[in-house]
Amino acid sequence: MADSKNVLSKEENIIKILILAILSIGFSALAFYLLSQYLLNLESNILIKSLIFFAGLLAMLILDTFFIKSLRKLGLIVLFIAVLATALFYQHFSNILLIGGIIFFVLTFWAVKEGADNLNNSLEIRFFKVAATFLPKLVTGLLIFLSIIFYVVYFGPNPVEIKAEKRNQLIGKALDFSQPIFKKWVPTFSSSMTFGDFLKTLTEQKIKASISEPLPAKVLKSATEKVSQELKLSLEKTTGPVSDSQPLTEVVYLAARHYLNNLPPSLQMFIGPVIIFFVFLFLKGLAFLFYWPIEFFAFLVFKLATVSGFATSTVESKSQEVIFLN
Repeated sequence: MADSKNVLSKEENIIKILILAILSIGFSALAFYLLSQYLLNLESNILIKSLIFFAGLLAMLILDTFFIKSLRKLGLIVLFIAVLATALFYQHFSNILLIGGIIFFVLTFWAVKEGADNLNNSLEIRFFKVAATFLPKLVTGLLIFLSIIFYVVYFGPNPVEIKAEKRNQLIGKALDFSQPIFKKWVPTFSSSMTFGDFLKTLTEQKIKASISEPLPAKVLKSATEKVSQELKLSLEKTTGPVSDSQPLTEVVYLAARHYLNNLPPSLQMFIGPVIIFFVFLFLKGLAFLFYWPIEFFAFLVFKLATVSGFATSTVESKSQEVIFLN
């Protein structure tokens, strides 16, 4: 009986559980706050800081799963994290943000519960093996929520208006990524081109491709100017007036905005889910790069906790290794 009471007291070390909870919620608060600032300013140094704290949050959730035996307490920590993260984007509050917060809570709690179950069913503590079983689910829940946040910040109620300079930089990077495609029609393509240069070069290449013999320079120049002017007038029916001196990136933005705003209502309802889905796929494609660093950092902290006496490993029922908070 004395031994069981001792084990129970170790399980219920409230002070150390509070320390773990405060660290987890603190990492969460800083990560989501920095994310909100990044989405507002699009500064890469803010993004890097945010990613570091997100990695810290995931590492802390792994450690919580190993150290805290009570699912109720784990659930409360996850609930605080989800509520705080949702509240930080109150300016963009909507039903979809609320749903995102609920999904984040449910998937995160499901992940830590699965991790706790795997740990309880293991005869010895194999940190990496157990962590690898539920970290991907933790990441999936987080990335779904981040994708929803991205959508509500830029496309939901009270959307953030990206500064023209930053917006053009982002579109420019997307165009640079697609350079091999554009260079099939415009060999000298560059995202830094003006709209006028792009249109004239594109028109000239099309004219050259449609004739069997070269045209005199003056005739080619005249034909190019005439056809490019016709294309410009046609485009202005959707974008509004554009200038030849405008950056190509700005005209691409105007055309894309007009296209999305003029989709039939029956299609507009799918824009949100489609944006969220593709943002999630993009983030998920990058996330696997961070699994090992997160697990390794969590492992180092786990070992430090056991060496320093913050937690103790013991054998229960003469067969199963269990970790307790002292």
